[in-house]
Amino acid sequence: MSRTSTSPEKITQIYTPNPSGTEPANTRAIISALNLQVHVEGGYYAEIDRNPLTIPNPFLAKNGGDEEEDVKNTAEKPMSGDNAIRNASTSIYYMLSAVNPQGHFHRNKGRTVHTLISGRGRYVLIHADEPGTKKRIETFVVGTDVTKGEKSVWIVEGGKYKASLLLDGAEGERLLISETVIPGFEFSDHDFLTMDKFKQIVTDEQAKELEWLDKFDLGIWHALFNWNNLTVAVQNQWGGPDSSDKRDWLAGQISELFAAEPLTDQEDVEVVLLQVLEDEFGVRVEDETEVAVAREIMAIRKEIGEGNTAMVDALQKKWEDRKGKEVATGSVNVKETNQDFEGDSVDEETDEDEDVDMDDAPALVPAKPKAAKPEPEIDEDGFTTVVGKKKR
Repeated sequence: MSRTSTSPEKITQIYTPNPSGTEPANTRAIISALNLQVHVEGGYYAEIDRNPLTIPNPFLAKNGGDEEEDVKNTAEKPMSGDNAIRNASTSIYYMLSAVNPQGHFHRNKGRTVHTLISGRGRYVLIHADEPGTKKRIETFVVGTDVTKGEKSVWIVEGGKYKASLLLDGAEGERLLISETVIPGFEFSDHDFLTMDKFKQIVTDEQAKELEWLDKFDLGIWHALFNWNNLTVAVQNQWGGPDSSDKRDWLAGQISELFAAEPLTDQEDVEVVLLQVLEDEFGVRVEDETEVAVAREIMAIRKEIGEGNTAMVDALQKKWEDRKGKEVATGSVNVKETNQDFEGDSVDEETDEDEDVDMDDAPALVPAKPKAAKPEPEIDEDGFTTVVGKKKR
């Protein structure tokens, strides 16, 4: 566990996530007693109530809502499968710990009432629902010392991004609260703040102060940005006109994979990289460069877990030195074939193939049909849902 000093004026990191760490016995006891599980947002949670009363979905445009907004929600459909209705409310326990001390920036469409049970933490809100290009940022401490302005009950309206972090002085090095979402929580009413959008809605100064909350996501993005094979696919728009957006989406998918499955390993990441290159860009990687990319992502995660951001900082500096330009791709060879043609003859040699030096075999090959592959799940934005090998 790595710790740094802080002051009331600055939002700085006290505890850093430690994915390989073990919770102390008293925290494990609470996790067991409350049936907590790892939350995709960070921290732990357990749903304790889902109101059986249902109401019309207030977020539909016909009801005055904003479902047409260009947002990639975390899920396509609500738990019920019926997007016309919502449960009137839902409630959960939510906990941050010394091993899992951060809740990443996300927002809900519904309002959330938070009630402190024990501990101490800080919340950071980005008021994305307010007018203007750059959004107002609010931060406050939650705890029991209300005479010093700490909040024991706080409300976050829908449409605002929020993040949370554990602070010094928390009883048992934990923050345990309850949350009630009105109308009831659904991942189809939820989205994460991407690094790209984060930099769009806050000032450069604010971004530098707060980017550590999304430092791992930034590291993933840079690792993908520097992958020559993916850059070739993006530059040639093999994934269509939104190829660049698909690269950003892939970074988010990898981040969510780690959040949902803390034991995700290098092979899981490799599987996702290969699957997305084939399913979204129609190419197959044959030079095994996905191994190096996955290894780098795992190394970044390990360093950040130890409180070290040197790798991410170095990648960010390289990107700034290039002024955001794509990496050079001169070493990547590509063999193009007619992907609409079906049959085994795609592997047959031609006169042109006879002059190919096999030591320079193509690294990136348009994918051929494979037998017995499960049908991919497509989300509402047309992207393939990716899963690691442990999910198959």
